[in-house]
Amino acid sequence: MAYILIWSPRSQQALIHLPKEIAGRVVKKANAIVGNPHPFLERMVDYSVYKLRVGDYRAFIDIDEAKKELHVLNVKHRKHAYK
Repeated sequence: MAYILIWSPRSQQALIHLPKEIAGRVVKKANAIVGNPHPFLERMVDYSVYKLRVGDYRAFIDIDEAKKELHVLNVKHRKHAYK
């Protein structure tokens, strides 16, 4: 069963501020992993969220296994993502 992708208001604002081609790549990759997201996501060491790598950008995602939902929390350039 595929997961449902839910974009938070913060992640939507981040996508609006990105160049269109980058935002399109992030959305395309997020949509591509809904069938089986675990091989593509890496758990953050000190946090309970996962990161999805899309070039130089990172999408931070929380997984709700019970509801089969992927919550995209934020999208940032890797230079600013870990501060």
